[in-house]
Amino acid sequence: MRSLKGFSFFINFILFVVLPIYIIWVFIFKKEDKSYQYIETVEKEDLHGEKSVYEIGSYEFKSQTDSDAFEKAYDMFFFSLGDNVPNPEYEITETILPLKFRLLNENGSDITSIVMFDGRNSLEKNVPKLIEERRNFKVLYEFDDLYQKILNFKKETKPNPLKAKSYEKYFVQSKDEFSKENIVFYEPVLFKKRNEKNRLYCYFSTNNGKACGLRFTLYNFSFEVLDIKNLQFLIDDKLFEYRPQNVNNRFFGNTRLEWMDDLLTHRNKELIYSLANSKSAKLKIQGESLHLERKISQKEIQSICQTLAYYRMLGGKY
Repeated sequence: MRSLKGFSFFINFILFVVLPIYIIWVFIFKKEDKSYQYIETVEKEDLHGEKSVYEIGSYEFKSQTDSDAFEKAYDMFFFSLGDNVPNPEYEITETILPLKFRLLNENGSDITSIVMFDGRNSLEKNVPKLIEERRNFKVLYEFDDLYQKILNFKKETKPNPLKAKSYEKYFVQSKDEFSKENIVFYEPVLFKKRNEKNRLYCYFSTNNGKACGLRFTLYNFSFEVLDIKNLQFLIDDKLFEYRPQNVNNRFFGNTRLEWMDDLLTHRNKELIYSLANSKSAKLKIQGESLHLERKISQKEIQSICQTLAYYRMLGGKY
């Protein structure tokens, strides 16, 4: 009987003393975790030095207080700064530099600037220095020859109408007489003549004197019916692909001509700049069931380089 009374006393003690105290502690003293969102602003720089700033997707996490959440956000930001350092073992086509972050509470309100806690000032003091160190890291990195040539090319071909005059001799100008905007086409002298030769080149137009509409053209003469679907370029041992927007064809006796005349977009920048600054390049023309391979001549490479330079000097943006 004593053991049963002792057990009953123990159960009553748990139910009527310990449990109420625990419940009161949970509701009064223990704070429930709240939801926060971390949003990072980054600067992306591509192979050609073009920069863009944008916010990347948010990361949701939980914390008990705003100050704890802010410290976690800073930890994530510092980790991101170190995690995005370029690795010399891999080919680099773009670099990403974290610039700042925003912290949103569970209501979606931005609390980045209003959260105060001990140590915030010392944390923020190191940020500009870390960002600058991270920005300058790539200066220490030995980029390949092609990357350096592209950077130098862009510096040397900034808008300059006077310097552009030295390129006039390489181009034939033809005015669009039916245009109200004073459109003038600039085509390389080497490829203006419509003879039956395979050729790859670029040309452009000007609208009231300002360069616009950079185009990419391929003419391929063959006894075979290719029905061109895709182009592959091997440029200084780097592989690029290009899918023509539209391919036309016609016959000259037993010879079939297939050609493209595409308006270039920014998605093709790496290909065009690499081709214009290359030492050597090969082209593989892939058809429906056949393919042809050929070496891209130095005249074609030089012409593309001259066209891109002339286009940029006349104010073209690419």
